[in-house]
Amino acid sequence: MPLYTISTRGELSAEAKAKAAMMITDVHCAHTGAPRTFVQVVFSEHLPLQDDMDLHVLASARAGRTQQLNDTIEQDIVQGMEHISSIPSLKIGYELFPVPASWVMEGGVILPEPGEEAEWLEKHQHSA
Repeated sequence: MPLYTISTRGELSAEAKAKAAMMITDVHCAHTGAPRTFVQVVFSEHLPLQDDMDLHVLASARAGRTQQLNDTIEQDIVQGMEHISSIPSLKIGYELFPVPASWVMEGGVILPEPGEEAEWLEKHQHSA
């Protein structure tokens, strides 16, 4: 957790996928302080997206962060995807699906609330 699903009408190269996964991980972790190992990125290609979209990002992340922080993450990811994919930002959609931390497990252990990762990692470093 978080899970970012990148859906496209067309296809992204393996290089673009690798860059996108790294960029999303960098953005998410820089803004939230979450461990890099929590971030997952999945790609789905050749999908019938809404008429005005060529690429869509669905972010499923722990709830509890401010709207300002969520907006900043969205802006950075959309700009990053525009640069990586050459798809104009007006053709890139983004949605956030916030989920309670108690709904998510990592290594068989319920994840902490945002901001409590350091203590959680110290306590569960061998089980996660």
